[in-house]
Amino acid sequence: MVGYGFDPELTKEALRILAGIPTPTALILDSGSTDSGPAKLALGGMTCPRSAYERDLRLLLAIAHEFHVPVLISSAGGDGTNAHVDEFLDIMREVSAELGNE
Repeated sequence: MVGYGFDPELTKEALRILAGIPTPTALILDSGSTDSGPAKLALGGMTCPRSAYERDLRLLLAIAHEFHVPVLISSAGGDGTNAHVDEFLDIMREVSAELGNE
């Protein structure tokens, strides 16, 4: 789940292995909820802090660029409301615009 952190070296190792196999490859993740219930929807909070999403997306986009694979993310920010999808897109745009990511 985007925002919960991951080991980028494990991801890179898996992509190195897959690079030698003629199979479609992508980084496919979820950024939805772990079913935190109605309180999350009622209060409008995201599942993780913005900084956690920024951290994970920086790592994911760098890996995707290095290995030339797409990143596919389902839902966004917890409950996937329009506001959270918009916030997630803002984070993607900001990270993509940073020096070295353009």
